[in-house]
Amino acid sequence: METQIVSQLRAGLVPVEYQPFVASLPIAEMVFGKDKTHVVNSRLLHRVLGISRRHPTWIADQVKKHGLIEGVDYFVHSIAPDDQASFNLTVNETKNFDKNTLLTCETCALISTHTNNDIGRRLFKYMYWVVNKHHNAEMARLSELLDKKDADIAWMENDSKE
Repeated sequence: METQIVSQLRAGLVPVEYQPFVASLPIAEMVFGKDKTHVVNSRLLHRVLGISRRHPTWIADQVKKHGLIEGVDYFVHSIAPDDQASFNLTVNETKNFDKNTLLTCETCALISTHTNNDIGRRLFKYMYWVVNKHHNAEMARLSELLDKKDADIAWMENDSKE
């Protein structure tokens, strides 16, 4: 089941100022442990930000500069050529690579702010919007669960009084 944010992205329910990023920097859902998170391909981020340095050097520098932690801030994803989900996280130019570095949206926002250009600032705002949408949806889901639990408890208390 896809999350609300990915559904909105697919349906085009994104503010106009962020729509250029929807196609150029797709957001994928990944499950790590028991948590679902949204990630972007670091190679695509590299391209969108217009970084002139080679991607492997740039991403290694970003990990070191920001003290990023693998499994928390980014994930190394092996590409299986026969796995459509893995292929969807790649772009034509990356077919010759056997892995991708996937960044959480929070990490993407952090890196974008340090790019010091207009695209980086706009991308930060887009990632911030994505993260807020996800957090708001999670809070609404948890609130519904608590309301249901409260209703069940009230019902059980009323039933025991009778």
